[in-house]
Amino acid sequence: MTDEPQKICTYRNPRDGTECTRGRRPESAFCPFHSERAPIETKLTIEEIDGEIKVDGGDFGLVDLLNSKDGNWKGFVFPEYIEFKNLQIDFELDASDAKFGSVSFTKCEFNILRLESCEFKGRVRFNGCKHKEKFLGNSIRAKGQFSLDHSFYSDDATFGNSHFEGEFSCAAHFESQGNFGNCVFWDRAQFLGWTNISISVGSATLPTKTPSLRERFLTWVGPIHAHQFENVTNYRVFADRADLQNLSFRKPNLVSFTRVNFSRATFQGTDLRGVSLVDVIWGEDSRGRHIIYDDVYMMKATDKSYMQRAIRVIEETYRKLRIALEENREYTVANDFYFREMRYRYLGAHKIWREFTVNAIYGRLSGYGVRPGRAFGVLVVLIGLHAVGTAAVGGVLTTSLDLPQIPETAWGILDSLFRSLRIVAFQRVANEGPMVQNFLDIFLRIFGIVQIALFSFALRSQIRR
Repeated sequence: MTDEPQKICTYRNPRDGTECTRGRRPESAFCPFHSERAPIETKLTIEEIDGEIKVDGGDFGLVDLLNSKDGNWKGFVFPEYIEFKNLQIDFELDASDAKFGSVSFTKCEFNILRLESCEFKGRVRFNGCKHKEKFLGNSIRAKGQFSLDHSFYSDDATFGNSHFEGEFSCAAHFESQGNFGNCVFWDRAQFLGWTNISISVGSATLPTKTPSLRERFLTWVGPIHAHQFENVTNYRVFADRADLQNLSFRKPNLVSFTRVNFSRATFQGTDLRGVSLVDVIWGEDSRGRHIIYDDVYMMKATDKSYMQRAIRVIEETYRKLRIALEENREYTVANDFYFREMRYRYLGAHKIWREFTVNAIYGRLSGYGVRPGRAFGVLVVLIGLHAVGTAAVGGVLTTSLDLPQIPETAWGILDSLFRSLRIVAFQRVANEGPMVQNFLDIFLRIFGIVQIALFSFALRSQIRR
């Protein structure tokens, strides 16, 4: 009598077609890792203590996989409650297409972690984790709360095309690119930077979270408190590239970005109107004016067809961001974004006729109403031209100028300048003179008033728009 060969699990990955080679469970078509299991009340905890992996609450084979460095966890069906603590996983862990209930990763270190197309029915928490290499979490479906608490990503991290139906909290630091493109947030969403502070107590140094106002006061007064804060480290959510394109916030009034670095973030297709923005960093051009990273692509682009397609998109992106900044009373950045918005509107017009549009004239005279320096400069040029023209018409300026005539000519030009200033100040001046002088006066009265108004509006925009 010969033993029957062990039947193999029938699981096949829906995305890449890979098959499971593990043996089936009795009276089941799947192995223990791919079998649906009834909900359990106890919490399964897998923890590494002194280099040994221990389990509490029962085990269905995960410890053996960790010890053997078997990272093929595709399509696993995990228990209802599971926690991984202090694990040092130095191999690629692929849990894509897996099904979780509630799961927690506490102070774990990963090389490559793949959670693509995973389903989470309960709460998901990464607390104090470190990801040394890539994190791949495309197309995640999270029905409960999803939080990244004080976690670090040294390489690219991708959450693109994911849906977060519960509350989402990201207090993570992305050293390389953080990709949230095309994500949908159905409930509250928070992106939070934080501060790590070490407290010296005698010879010991203890890490703490951000101190309270009382702790800050007691530290400031000095001798009253025994310890002092040392080694302050600020962490913003993004340190490098951030893909925030086509984000969808279903409850924008519950969304906030606090202490986030947007200097290399792309926003095409994302609407931040109604979103709270606190202490965020934006990119700057060579003149120190705020721009978005989408604009950098345009400045480097050489493909004209791409530029024509992107001009309208970037104009719309600037407009939405500008409105969001105005709602948050960030008028300085909003003014810079308004300037870029109008600039792209100008670039989107027909190349031949755009130089004669109202938009082009508005930009040259006052920087689209947000550059008071330019508006004042144009006003000074108008007054100067009128003064020179008045001096020329009055015979003060001649082609031949002798040395003894220089003082008299200077006083004549100064008198013409005072006359121009009186016109701009709406004071009466004598209309005696040739017809040309009358035309010069009318020109200054009309365009001087217009330029003064543009200067006033531009100056006001620096205070509030």
